[in-house]
Amino acid sequence: MVVGLKQEEYRIQKLEITRQKVGLRRDFMQISNTVTFELKKNSKKLYVMLFLYFSIFFLSFLMNEFLLDLMGEVAPTGSATLMKNYIIGFFPMALLISTAAFGGSIIAEDFSRQTGNLLFPKISKTRLLIGRLISNYILNSLCITFFYILVSITALIKYGEVNTAIFYSIGWALLYTLVLLSFVTFLSSFMKNTSFTIITSIFMLLIVMEMIPFILNYSGVTKNNETPMFFVFSYFGYIIGESLEMPIARYTTDLQGPPGAQFEISTWLTPNEFGAALGMIIYITIFLIFSYILYQRRQSKGE
Repeated sequence: MVVGLKQEEYRIQKLEITRQKVGLRRDFMQISNTVTFELKKNSKKLYVMLFLYFSIFFLSFLMNEFLLDLMGEVAPTGSATLMKNYIIGFFPMALLISTAAFGGSIIAEDFSRQTGNLLFPKISKTRLLIGRLISNYILNSLCITFFYILVSITALIKYGEVNTAIFYSIGWALLYTLVLLSFVTFLSSFMKNTSFTIITSIFMLLIVMEMIPFILNYSGVTKNNETPMFFVFSYFGYIIGESLEMPIARYTTDLQGPPGAQFEISTWLTPNEFGAALGMIIYITIFLIFSYILYQRRQSKGE
């Protein structure tokens, strides 16, 4: 009798383990299928963004090869300086636009087009969100890598070498784009539609997030004090370009204004490596947690 009960308990435990394995395989399969589907769905958008990055590269090429002398700027003297000029130029703008374009539809699309009721087989919002985040991050990473390849080829042709610091730069760029994607996903979790999410994201990232450090610098709040900059996540993106030639002093003070009425402007050029990594991870976590909570609570018509 006792032996029979033990055998039955063993069968139940084994059945439960089997169910868990099957469920885990199903979860991974649904996430994988979501990633594949989203990659195919956004393939045209990828081509458009690749063209955008190529255009930005070409514009940077013209600036570095023909316009620096006319503007009275010093031409790059090495591969690191050349690559830095490309990265700190128009690249941040392209990064913000592509991230907004890829991430704007992650959540908002379900509620603007009511696609949540058309999913078959039924997939949970959690797995759907994970799959979409992965696929859109891959697409944006491809665009970033494409731009860095073009910059590396240019440096190789002109100087016969590619400074190894470019690997640090692309690593920071890939981490920072996850911060941006998390932020756009957060906006998408409560916006009405994809277009409004993209427009709002670009406005916030290109204008608002760039104005805040400018205001902090002019107000004197950041004078000898880096702490306020940590509350502006766009500050962590500065390390993408500066990592190519990490400055000895990350803090500068300049005199501006007419003679006799000059005033000091304090500027933080970049966070250090530890601060940048920690800050980005914190913001990624915060944005994704809030995105998940809002997505779970948000209801489509008919649900």
